[in-house]
Amino acid sequence: MPSIHVLIVVVGLLLGRDLTRQHARVVEAEPWQFLLVAGWSGLVGLVAMVVLPACARLAVGRGSARTLDRGLAMASALRWLAVLPFALWAVMADGVGVVASLIGSWIGLDEAVAAAPPLLALLAIAWAEHPLHDRMRQAMLMRHLDQGVAIERPPTRWEATIARARTMLAMPLLPVFLIVCWHETSALFLSGGPGWLGRTIDLAGTIALIAMAPALIVRVLGTRALRDGPLHARVMQLGLAMRARISGIRLWANPSANAAILGLLPGARYMLVTEPLLGGMPGHEVDAVLAHELAHVRQHHVLWIVLSLLALIVLLSVAQVGFETAATAFGLSASLAGGVVFAFGGGMAVLAFGAISRLFERQADAHAAVAIGLEYARAQGGDPQTVHPGGPACMAAALDRVCALNGIHPDRWGFRHGSVRQRQRALAALPGQRIDALPVDRSSRMIRRATVLILLVLGGLLLLGIGQGWIRW
Repeated sequence: MPSIHVLIVVVGLLLGRDLTRQHARVVEAEPWQFLLVAGWSGLVGLVAMVVLPACARLAVGRGSARTLDRGLAMASALRWLAVLPFALWAVMADGVGVVASLIGSWIGLDEAVAAAPPLLALLAIAWAEHPLHDRMRQAMLMRHLDQGVAIERPPTRWEATIARARTMLAMPLLPVFLIVCWHETSALFLSGGPGWLGRTIDLAGTIALIAMAPALIVRVLGTRALRDGPLHARVMQLGLAMRARISGIRLWANPSANAAILGLLPGARYMLVTEPLLGGMPGHEVDAVLAHELAHVRQHHVLWIVLSLLALIVLLSVAQVGFETAATAFGLSASLAGGVVFAFGGGMAVLAFGAISRLFERQADAHAAVAIGLEYARAQGGDPQTVHPGGPACMAAALDRVCALNGIHPDRWGFRHGSVRQRQRALAALPGQRIDALPVDRSSRMIRRATVLILLVLGGLLLLGIGQGWIRW
């Protein structure tokens, strides 16, 4: 899945540009502003390059795991410092427009230059924090050495940083960049024709690019197809049992132990698996990771995240317009009211996105545990209506092993995934529960129903506005 930090940079730039065009805002392009925020990004990256390796050396000298934890927490804080001020400036000052005043308006080029400073800062942080992850990985893998588990060669700093760069480029930069270029190209060549025709062609091209994106992304990531063998057979067996359809399996040239599902449409949906995951985990734990990814497919998590984000964005837009109208009626500043609503609502939308993502991760864990547990139940004669203890235990062990292979402390909290300890505690509560009445499923259904209700209500209002002539298509 895309990095939340990269998403914030991209959304900030595109939102600032679109708000300026939509509301015909007059924003004076000040080139020095871009130089200032670029300097800020460079400063954050420089601090990371100095401070984070020093934390790693200090942790080795003291033999302190707490120092490692503090260094990783500092790396996380530096990421937010690199992207949040930049995104705020991009929205308020139209960052793309400022860059266009420097280099001119070129298809895709001004957006790429505008996004470069925070993205380069994120790569600098990835380079600088590698010694921290390496020390953490060494400490956690000692236990596995004592257990006689085969250990894969850890990635070098260059390998880890290049892999991070390729992932950032592929998800979400490449699809978004192609869509932006298509939008600007269609607007350039169709500007003299009917408005509805230009919008229709633009929408059709955007849908086509979204459908093609997975096939492009797997090539940028450096994957290769696995069309036969035990892994292919096992994934297909699990997919059939879980009713999760994928079009193929790709071996992902990434130095971390990881797996992912890429693509929305069944005909262009891939399971990505890395060699360190396959080589560093026992077979039953690999099965649990594969079942987790297939659970994302079965529950349509990517689609529901997109729909929930769309509902949140539309709600935010309606609230902003409403508050601006109310402010004008009372003689207040409409732009100030709209900005306050946007800042508060945008923050709430980001927090809601994180909460929904973490809920879906727990649901995927639970359904992977159910799938593996059903195999244990059939082999041991257990009750197929309740969660067998072997499934949650296997999923929890797989999460622990992934942490060890990637040098991540189980208590480390992530915005989209939470912490492994939290997920393991949720798994520990599953044995004995009815498979058709899992608490996490009830919470997920509430999110989905709320999303559908919001979209139906706002969609009905949109159609009414078009029919009454309030809104022009």
